[in-house]
Amino acid sequence: MSTPSSFHVLLFDNPDSTLQAVQSLRSAGFSVEDVFSPFPIHGIQQALDIPATRLPWATLIGGIIGGSLGLAFQLWTHAMNWPMTIGGKTHTALPATVPVTFELTILLAAFGTVLGLLFASGLVPRAHSKLGKNFSQLRTTDNQFAVFVPTSGNPDRSKLEPLCLVLAPVQMLWSWEAV
Repeated sequence: MSTPSSFHVLLFDNPDSTLQAVQSLRSAGFSVEDVFSPFPIHGIQQALDIPATRLPWATLIGGIIGGSLGLAFQLWTHAMNWPMTIGGKTHTALPATVPVTFELTILLAAFGTVLGLLFASGLVPRAHSKLGKNFSQLRTTDNQFAVFVPTSGNPDRSKLEPLCLVLAPVQMLWSWEAV
C-alpha cells in the first residue's frame, strides 16, 4: 500500500479568484495537482497546462463508421438484396436513405465517445486515484473551489504563505492527507 500524499489546499469562493490563484501559483514556481469546482471554470485547463483531449477524434471516427455503415447497408438492401421499384424511383435513391444514415451516424458517434472516454480514463476517475476519497468534506460540490498544491516537489511552506496572503483564499488547509 502506498503512503498517502500530503497537500496544501486553498479554498476559494468564486471561479475568478480560483483561476487567478492557479495562474499565480504556477508563475511563482509551485505545481498545482488539481482543482475541484462545483462547475467548469473557463480557462482552468490552460492554467493547469492540461493537454487537449483526443476524445473528439473518437466521436468523429464513430460518426464516420456509423454513417458509412448505415448508407452502405441501405444501398445494398435496396439495390442488391431486395430491389423494388416504387413510384419510378431508382434503387439507389439517396434522399430516402438520409434519416437512417443520420440516426446511425449519431448513435455510433455517441458509442465512440463513450468508449473513447472509458478507454482514455482507464475506468478510474482521476480525482479518486490521486487525491483519495475524503475530499467531499471540502464542499466543492456546493459552493467552494479547492486548489490542491502538493507538499513534495514545491518550494517550502514559508514561500507559499506570503503568496496565499495575497491570493486571499477563504480557508487554507495545511498538510491535508489524501488516502
